[in-house]
Amino acid sequence: MSEEKQLTTSPTRYEVMKEIEVTDEGVVLRTLAQIKTWAGEIAGSGMAPRGMDTEQKVMLAVQTGMELGFTPMRSLQAVVIVNGRATLMGEAALGLIRASGRLAEGTQPMLGCRVTTEAEKLAGDGDLIGYCRTKRAGQEWVETLFSQGDATKAALWDKVGPWKSYPKRMLPWRAVGFHMRDYWSDVGNGLMLADEAMDMRAPAPPPRDVTPEAHIVTGSADPLLQGLTGDSAEPDAPEDIADAEFVEGTFVAPTRSVTREELAEEFPEDRPDWQDADGNEIDPETGEVLPPEEGGE
Repeated sequence: MSEEKQLTTSPTRYEVMKEIEVTDEGVVLRTLAQIKTWAGEIAGSGMAPRGMDTEQKVMLAVQTGMELGFTPMRSLQAVVIVNGRATLMGEAALGLIRASGRLAEGTQPMLGCRVTTEAEKLAGDGDLIGYCRTKRAGQEWVETLFSQGDATKAALWDKVGPWKSYPKRMLPWRAVGFHMRDYWSDVGNGLMLADEAMDMRAPAPPPRDVTPEAHIVTGSADPLLQGLTGDSAEPDAPEDIADAEFVEGTFVAPTRSVTREELAEEFPEDRPDWQDADGNEIDPETGEVLPPEEGGE
C-alpha cells in the first residue's frame, strides 16, 4: 500500500486573525504570524499613525514596544520609526521610568526649565537651561542639562516649529532624551527620543558622477589643422573648433594649440596673397612689402 502524502497549507489571514485574543488590556499577539497579520491590517486601514504606512514598519514598532512591555496599540503610539530606526516618544520614556519600580521610594522624575546662573552664562549656556533629574533606589540624585547654548550649537534654537514656538518646553524634553540613555538605558533599551532623531539629518547618499563621457577629437575640420595633426576631422566636429566646447554633449578639442604664423609657415600654398613668409603685408599686384603706415590693421 502506498503511503498517502498529506498536503500542508499555510493558515489563511482570516484563520490567523481568529486566533488573536482580545482582553481588557488590549490585543494579545503570541506568534510572529499573528504580529504580521495584525500589522498588515493596521497598515492597510489608513488609520495608523503617520509614517506607519507599511506592514514592516508596524511590525518593527509593535515588536519594539512589546520588548519594552507595551501592548500592541500602545506601541503604535509610543514607538516612532525615524530614518529606519525605532525611537520613543518622550512621554513614553518617562512612563517607562515611573513604571520600572526602580525609582527611590517617594520620588518621581523631575524636569523643567530655569534661568541660567551668571557662571553658566559665561560658559556659553545662554539664558535658559532645561533639566531632568531622577533618583534610583539606593542611589543619589542625577541630573542632565540641555541649555539654550546647546540648542544654538545644534542649530535648533531658531528652527521654525516647536523650537521657535515653545523653547521652554523643548529644552527639558531634550534633556530627558539624554538622561534616559545615560542613566536608564536598561529600562529604555538605549532608544533615542523621536524628537531628537527627527532633528538629525538623514544620511546623505553617496555622490554620483554625472559628468558626461568625454570624447576627444584628435582631428579638425580645418584643412590646415588636418595637415599639422595628420588626422581627419570627426564627422560631428564643428567647423570652428575655437567657438565650440560641446557638440551634442561631446567635448571637442584640437590635439594642440597652433598660431596663425605656424600655419602660414607650414603651408605657404594656403597663405593669403596679401602676406609674405614673414607675415608682412604686400601689394598683391606688385609684390612689394607695404609700409606699416600704409597697410596696418
